[in-house]
Amino acid sequence: MTDVIVNCNNCNKEIDTESIVIQEERFADGLINAFFVCPSCGKKFHLLYHDDKTKELQEKIQACDDIHQKAKKKALVRKLKARLDQINNRV
Repeated sequence: MTDVIVNCNNCNKEIDTESIVIQEERFADGLINAFFVCPSCGKKFHLLYHDDKTKELQEKIQACDDIHQKAKKKALVRKLKARLDQINNRV
């Protein structure tokens, strides 16, 4: 697999993707902002917004690793995508 090169658009330093730590901050309305911070300059990079419902759906998807649950997993992935679209169009 090809390594992905990430450069900070604030300080132009290369960011080692293996050192990226995804962080979260929760807002009063229940929305959660997932982001990472450039280790060189401290700039915050937004990844996505999600909520408790999307976290629950992700857990259910991960639990569907059995081949017999393929249809259930597809349905959950569709629900997750729809919820993420709804959240990110709200912001």
